[in-house]
Amino acid sequence: MERRDLELRLIAIATGLDLIDIRTSVDGVRASATFRINPDTLSSAAWPLIFALGNLCFTTAVVAPMDEDTWSISDMIEHLLFENGRLYFYVATVRGRAMNTRIEVDQDGDVFVETTNRGTAVLDWIRALQLKVN
Repeated sequence: MERRDLELRLIAIATGLDLIDIRTSVDGVRASATFRINPDTLSSAAWPLIFALGNLCFTTAVVAPMDEDTWSISDMIEHLLFENGRLYFYVATVRGRAMNTRIEVDQDGDVFVETTNRGTAVLDWIRALQLKVN
């Protein structure tokens, strides 16, 4: 399978998820969303969800001049950590794009996404996933 085909498959899996009990918060320079995904699908859904959110974050980060650079699986893996039953993703910048995003997924399917200095972009990303838009 080609890299881009795999990345599109990850996004398709993420957009097929049901995000449950979504709560959002905007507080000054921070915006966050907390929600659940079905714990039964967690083992096959956590990585695709993080990849899709990372892709949305990367593509909406402003860079001048706008280039044709894309988010990749290796970009995601560089910023992942699994510790104490929790998958963590944190990225400040990637190739000049200020992403400033943190994602945590725990073993019960609870997901926390937080951005700093990104306005309410995280709310748009959650809407995009809910609407099955990639």
